Amino acid sequence: MENEKILTEIVIEKFLNGGQGLGHDEEGKPVFVEGAYPGEIVDVRVESEKKNFMLGKAVNWKYRIPERNQPVCKVFRKCGACEWLDLDYNFQLASKETIITEQFQRLGNIDTTGLLQPILASAGTLSTRNKMVYACMGTPGGIVLGLKEKASNRVIEPKGCKIADEKFEKIRMTMQEIFNELFTTEDIFHERSRRGFLRGIAVRKTEYTGQYMLILITSFNANKQVNMIKGKVKSRLSFVDSMIQVYGKKKTLLAGEYNTVFGKGTLTEKIEWFDYNIPPTSFFQTNTKMLKSLLETIKEIAQPNREEVLLDLYGGVGFFSIYLAPLYKKVILVESQHDSVKAAVANASLNKLTNLSVKGMMVEDYVDESVSIQPNTLIVDPPRAGIDKTVLTKIIEMAPGKIVYVSCDLGTLVRDCVILQEAGYKIDLIQPVDMFPHTAHIENIVRLSR
Repeated sequence: MENEKILTEIVIEKFLNGGQGLGHDEEGKPVFVEGAYPGEIVDVRVESEKKNFMLGKAVNWKYRIPERNQPVCKVFRKCGACEWLDLDYNFQLASKETIITEQFQRLGNIDTTGLLQPILASAGTLSTRNKMVYACMGTPGGIVLGLKEKASNRVIEPKGCKIADEKFEKIRMTMQEIFNELFTTEDIFHERSRRGFLRGIAVRKTEYTGQYMLILITSFNANKQVNMIKGKVKSRLSFVDSMIQVYGKKKTLLAGEYNTVFGKGTLTEKIEWFDYNIPPTSFFQTNTKMLKSLLETIKEIAQPNREEVLLDLYGGVGFFSIYLAPLYKKVILVESQHDSVKAAVANASLNKLTNLSVKGMMVEDYVDESVSIQPNTLIVDPPRAGIDKTVLTKIIEMAPGKIVYVSCDLGTLVRDCVILQEAGYKIDLIQPVDMFPHTAHIENIVRLSR
């Protein structure tokens, strides 16, 4: 490109929260660089220039750090699944701890000295993900099923994604073949025209029971087309235990109604002596190798007491509540997603937990109506947006003795911790858990005491 701007020999000083490298041009203007690691010297193509900073991509390396390895993936940097696949894992962990320290200091003026615990490493760094979503795209060669390129709607074939379960690639390739045998690119759903029905697939698995679920994602309840697919799936993917159709036209592929095509309508996971039913569209922790470790870590941090009441907000299918319920006098789980609520009720019954009460309602409504309830301990695992301000106000009025805040978004976590500190809570500890190896994402558990 004639007008493209190239910055030469930019020294990458550190990682930013999103995983980009930070450098400065000759005039001292910050440059956020994708694909470059701290300590490297790179030429940068500027993608976007703002008043106070620039965004760019590394296009040429004058120096690479020795911690950079050869990537084990053919489409690394093209698809958006991971950013750090070629970075030494110990370097990744140290970088995440640094990012946490800097974010707490920069966003909240909170010194993490004595609070930040060593990050809990993932039990494995490859084949960790138990859920993947693949989108459809039309090409001159036919239908392609794959992962979306970062910041784009273009779909990339993963060709053996290393962070997902090994059998996921067989399922993806087989489904791509089946789609091309039965349909044309005209059958792919187009958001603008609202025509077509094929949107993609999702694959889920369980770690301890070894179940595989294939989810067909369509724009409407396409029974005729799904039945055409069903027989081919049964003959070619005999290890798949269940097939579900999720249909709807929302941007989020897995947001919609669903029906069971064959098999059981839910996955069943077993963690130690607890059973979990997991509906197709419900959230469950995605790092299959860290399920037990995360639960054990939460238990240690929460310090359960059989004479106390635990309140679990945004409780999902009961991942935390089921595991912790035998250690408390009473547990209240609050969740608004309909299928997760049904699963949480079923899971409480399945595990014979008579002290676990499930409230199927918005967290905002529950805390507004139940502010007089004074739980001893509160566990909160909110969406990336963090805790709604009105909910946070009601939590402060409830005055739980301990708050265990679980978050994968550092920005909103720090924001909410600052508000809680101003209300009289103090941070006891910050425990990072690496649920997302080879990415810049970090799961953090913070315990606050009143």
